[in-house]
Amino acid sequence: MIKQIIKQIINKFNKKFINDNQSIKEFIIDRFYSLNGEGDTIGIMTHKDQFFCYTLERPYIVQNIINGRDNPNTKGNESCCIPAGEYFADFTYSPRFKINLYCLLGTGKRIGIRIHSGNTISDIEGCIILGEGIKRNVMHKEKVYNYFINSSRPTINKFHDICKRERIKIIIRDQNQTETFNKFKFE
Repeated sequence: MIKQIIKQIINKFNKKFINDNQSIKEFIIDRFYSLNGEGDTIGIMTHKDQFFCYTLERPYIVQNIINGRDNPNTKGNESCCIPAGEYFADFTYSPRFKINLYCLLGTGKRIGIRIHSGNTISDIEGCIILGEGIKRNVMHKEKVYNYFINSSRPTINKFHDICKRERIKIIIRDQNQTETFNKFKFE
């Protein structure tokens, strides 16, 4: 009798777990490393095989270290982009931004990798910026940036609305660099 009850509980849990995973929204980021990995990392985020937005991250190579993500003493301007892979993300409070934002899970020793608004590489220390448009070689705050993301706040709001503040899955891919770059529609 006890074995049957335990089996029923396990089956209910497994069904709930499977159903919860099936309902998790999935986003894919196909990335391009500019300047052979030493410049900004730009990407195209899709949802349900449809373009959603552009992304901006730190470079792939910083100070001759390829994706040196596991050094806990890394300063913001020395950090690299997030390694390619699959990540879950939860909608949690960010002490730095003082609001709830999506935070990637399973990023090694790096913690607090957020998806937030911003315009340039100066706005991130290892996180991902989302935006509706992307420009090249833009003067902003007396500095020229290789890439500039625009309409970021409305894009983040749209992202939160679609995700309904539930757990999501982010898949980051780095294959087909040339093919990915050719998909960008720079303003």
